[in-house]
Amino acid sequence: MIEVKKEKSIVRFYDNEVFVGGLDFATGEWIGKANRVVKCVPQYFRDFSFFLASAEAIKWRQALDWYIRNSSLPNAVELLGYVERAAAVELVMFPEDFTKEELQSISFDAAFVDEWKKLYSPVLKAQSYRLYRFNKEKEKNGFRYTSYFIGLMDDYRVWFSAHRANWDDLFFLVQHNRLFLCPASETFSILSRWVKYCEYLDEPIRTKTPIFIALDDVAKRYEANKDTLLDDNIRKNNDKPYLYFEDDTYFARPLLSVKEFHDEAEQQKNCVERLFMEKVAEGSTNVVVVRLKEFPDTSYITCEVKNNEITQWKAHCNSVPSKTADKFKKAYQAHILGQA
Repeated sequence: MIEVKKEKSIVRFYDNEVFVGGLDFATGEWIGKANRVVKCVPQYFRDFSFFLASAEAIKWRQALDWYIRNSSLPNAVELLGYVERAAAVELVMFPEDFTKEELQSISFDAAFVDEWKKLYSPVLKAQSYRLYRFNKEKEKNGFRYTSYFIGLMDDYRVWFSAHRANWDDLFFLVQHNRLFLCPASETFSILSRWVKYCEYLDEPIRTKTPIFIALDDVAKRYEANKDTLLDDNIRKNNDKPYLYFEDDTYFARPLLSVKEFHDEAEQQKNCVERLFMEKVAEGSTNVVVVRLKEFPDTSYITCEVKNNEITQWKAHCNSVPSKTADKFKKAYQAHILGQA
């Protein structure tokens, strides 16, 4: 358990057998003599002595694990201090997605807490905090229509999180083109297509040209050069050395062009061209073909590799491949983890 007192961050940190003093924990001295204590941290951080935590539990173990991965063990107590302050003001905190700099910038003063609770849920998450800071900056500079844009970002948070570097340019497009008069779904459709085409053509996202005229123009140029653009991006993102592998019977290699995606989809009767080709070109996943060395031009298995893990392993018409290829699959997965 963890014993906490208001005047000190951590007094004792122990389980049934191991006791570690707060100073030892703060300085990292506990690492050698009580390494297994990390496994004994309670799954949730709830009410402890003088602290009033929210009803929604803080994932203490998750926070600690995150900080250990992103900082040095001797400084792990620094993160716990942020967690404790969030608990003290009845904000639940999920710090695993924050950068260290963002954590250090959070001020748990009364003004922040009151305003946060009015605008957001009690859960202090990285993405919501970034939206909050963006909102504050825009308000400070006198920008209008911030609430519409913040709502749009919240509705499509995954996409906006992936395009965080473009928030100012996207806000400019919404304001300049009066897109706040459109339903959020229509605005998102316009912005997502515009960003996609601009990224493929390596053109700036901010433009003073009316967005509907500019979008029509860039879409035509994209379609005229689509295969060449896709080929370049597919090769750039899918031609990774660790995706190549072979044994005595099979070989694996990535698909490297629009034509290869089309041929694989035709032979396998699957959706690899329709659903995965552009994802590969955008760099969000990888697609590999596994074939018999005896028949190198005949499709056998279509494989998706994402975050260094084989996530899909499909034969013709998305059927389950023969178990004879299981040994190769295991060896291929081990090769990816060892080489990526």
